Amino acid sequence: MKKLVSLVLMGLMLTTPAIGAEKYMVSKIKNLLVASDGDFGNCMVELYVSPTTVLSSCADGWVSFSCSGTFAAKSDAKGMMEMAQLAFLLDKEVNIGVDDSKLHNGYCLSSYLAILQ
Repeated sequence: MKKLVSLVLMGLMLTTPAIGAEKYMVSKIKNLLVASDGDFGNCMVELYVSPTTVLSSCADGWVSFSCSGTFAAKSDAKGMMEMAQLAFLLDKEVNIGVDDSKLHNGYCLSSYLAILQ
């Protein structure tokens, strides 16, 4: 029994944590990008607060919504891009989720966006 407990404890100590993580941050949207060649997941936003402040593995400044459909349904990504455009035009802050386990050309994915008052 002691051997079994020791093996279980050693196994737990030797397991590595998952690399990817999702963090949330608040920022205004600085720029919008739409591409048709598949780069950057076809749509991105640049934030005033860089995603590197919450996840250092993200590329600086921009996040992708994956409008290409690689990491999200195209309709969901399009809806998020439309919300981002609204926040940009109204100069509103957004609460945005940033995920470094899914990357487009080194830029992190966002799968959550809420416009703040």
